[in-house]
Amino acid sequence: MVINYYDAPEDPVQCKKIVNDVLIKRGFINSKIKTPCVTADYASLKLHIDYPVYRKDRYFSEYRIGLGKKYSLKENRKWGDSDTKGLTQLNKNLSKLCYNFSNE
Repeated sequence: MVINYYDAPEDPVQCKKIVNDVLIKRGFINSKIKTPCVTADYASLKLHIDYPVYRKDRYFSEYRIGLGKKYSLKENRKWGDSDTKGLTQLNKNLSKLCYNFSNE
């Protein structure tokens, strides 16, 4: 989920609570608001998801990740630095590694 800078609340946990509620209504179980994401399992499948919430910065050039748990103190609820390009590259590298390992 990506939120426009001007539409995002100061507290990203507000957004995470909405995501959490939607996941529960859609049949996900074991839903939890964790520091970098909302995590849940799909009830009828062996499927686990980590659902981060991002805010585009003021100039729409970078993304900030929503940090904070459901009961975090106010100072721990913030929009933090994120490395979306680095995460994408890490996922690609891990996918290649897993593919190579499974074909050996």
